[in-house]
Amino acid sequence: MTTIHQPSSRLYQQLDTLLLLSLAAVLSRWLTRTDLVQAWDAGNFVLALDRIDLAAQQPHLPGCFWNLIVLGRALRPLTGGNGVAALELLNALAAGVAVPCAWLLGRRLATPRTGWWAAVLVLTAPLLWFYGSQSLSYGVELGWVLAIALCGWLVAAGRAGALVPLAVLMATAGGIRPNTPIFLLPLALATSVLGVLGALAAKKGGGEAEAVHGRPHLDAVLRAGGHAQLAGLAPLEVDLDPPGGDVRVLRSWSVVV
Repeated sequence: MTTIHQPSSRLYQQLDTLLLLSLAAVLSRWLTRTDLVQAWDAGNFVLALDRIDLAAQQPHLPGCFWNLIVLGRALRPLTGGNGVAALELLNALAAGVAVPCAWLLGRRLATPRTGWWAAVLVLTAPLLWFYGSQSLSYGVELGWVLAIALCGWLVAAGRAGALVPLAVLMATAGGIRPNTPIFLLPLALATSVLGVLGALAAKKGGGEAEAVHGRPHLDAVLRAGGHAQLAGLAPLEVDLDPPGGDVRVLRSWSVVV
């Protein structure tokens, strides 16, 4: 049996760096904000924090931005009652969520280097930075969309615990931007179906399904020169010479990250 371990010091280094990038995203958006309402929609969002009135376009039609208004009202006491600042704070916090989500998605869909590039691009892209410091809904939508994509990926990978967060995020996404649940519904459905099919296959095949699932993972590990280079956050334990000559993954937590 071979066990490949990732040194914990490197794990903490990576998480510390990610935390700093997330904090930098929040601070960069917050420190470059302004009390100037630069769009008609932004002004209507701010007015809706006081009173929702669809006849007065507070917020503008279709008027289903309830989640944005609820979250803005919740943050308003932290800004001394300033509605513009409350929505800007919400967008800044969403940027702090978007960075680690982009990092995790990049790692899972491609490589660790891709994850870092994705996180840095979300942090520094001028358009994302601009909307992340405005009292609009686009910055919050970015965080929501990336969180939905991450939960969908985890569900498809067999993590049943991500199904409830995926459902909650999808159910509330329309309260941020009405187009989000429409465009992401196929993603949510497809990943859920994949997760169910994977669970049924594992239940039907027992240990054989686990071995089949583990083989491509192990191949990727070996091609990358070890689990430290591929995922870098948890030990992977494999039996290289089990009865019957098949390669079997005994324990792996790498799909979590």
